[in-house]
Amino acid sequence: MAIYYVTPTGSDSNDGTAPGRSMRTINGAIQAIGSVNYGNGYDQNEIRVYSSASAAATYFGNHAQYNSNIINTAQGQKYGTTVVAAGPHDVVLDCARKTRGAHLTFYSTIRGFNFTASVTPTTDSTVETEYSSTQYRIEDCTFDNCTDTDSVCVATGGDNSRSSRYDSWVKRCTFKNLDCTAALWGPTNDVSVWESILVFDSTFDFNAVQYSGNSSNYGIIRHITVDNCTTGRTVVLSNYSDIVNSIVSNCAVVSSYRFYDVDNEGTIKNCLAYNNTTSSGSFFFDGDPTSNIITADPTYTDRSAKDFSLLTTSPAKHVGSGSNDVVGGLYDILSASYESPPSLGAYSFEIVPVPPSEVFTIRGGEFTIKGGSFNMQ
Repeated sequence: MAIYYVTPTGSDSNDGTAPGRSMRTINGAIQAIGSVNYGNGYDQNEIRVYSSASAAATYFGNHAQYNSNIINTAQGQKYGTTVVAAGPHDVVLDCARKTRGAHLTFYSTIRGFNFTASVTPTTDSTVETEYSSTQYRIEDCTFDNCTDTDSVCVATGGDNSRSSRYDSWVKRCTFKNLDCTAALWGPTNDVSVWESILVFDSTFDFNAVQYSGNSSNYGIIRHITVDNCTTGRTVVLSNYSDIVNSIVSNCAVVSSYRFYDVDNEGTIKNCLAYNNTTSSGSFFFDGDPTSNIITADPTYTDRSAKDFSLLTTSPAKHVGSGSNDVVGGLYDILSASYESPPSLGAYSFEIVPVPPSEVFTIRGGEFTIKGGSFNMQ
């Protein structure tokens, strides 16, 4: 796997293959990628995009060949490219007057970027996959006031079957201050994993989150928090796949739409709906086999400061569906250990430290153990 480096002081006349020969633009580095193979799948090449040493850095789509997209793995079909914000401070992508912030081909991963627009936002989706079948991964990104009013903020692709090698997903992403069609919208026949998604202080013409699943191989939709949003339709809508361990609070739903809705055999499991308004007065679609719906205040740590973690007294703490009740089990790509049952909402996973394994030898002497227990293997 080749690694390419991008810094604010780099130059696209460099080859980008070492920090001292870094490039200036992300697409300059993507274009420098040589041979790729669709069959080899993901993780073929990596682009590391750095801030300055002491402050955040802002990047634009100013590479001559790719000025309409800041990240463009679709141009030239750069399969299996991972583009990561490598720090040490924030890496901001200013999408002002761009077609998109990112246009992704198969097996593309973007991680850790802050998408925004200093003036006019993107004229198309801020992030968009090349085709409806494009496998992708979007991780740890923030989307802030970056999308045109007639577009979806993140328009995903996704395959129609689960894969032990490569599942598409959106994880640990934040959407805020948007005025657009939807925050997150998936195509038909998608089996992606969407989890730990926070959406707040936004207005959507349609749904805040809409997931289109697959009839025989369900996707995973869980741990979504939507707060203080106005939607023209349902807040969280899923086709086939369940909606699990989520929170919709302080939202206004237009007309006869609802806070949660599922089609085609999906179920709403262990979710919370609080202080939402809708003219229909209906929380959920009539006849849905809803399970354990909570209607109490989730008691965020500090909602005014946009801290949507939960207080220890929250009714949403440790009441969610766990591994035995979720398609695909309870997991996250960080491979950490989590409480089960988990809490609801985007900031739900509570990492449980694994005790270190200590090996020691005692020669001679005596020792006494009072209380507790020990294992000798």
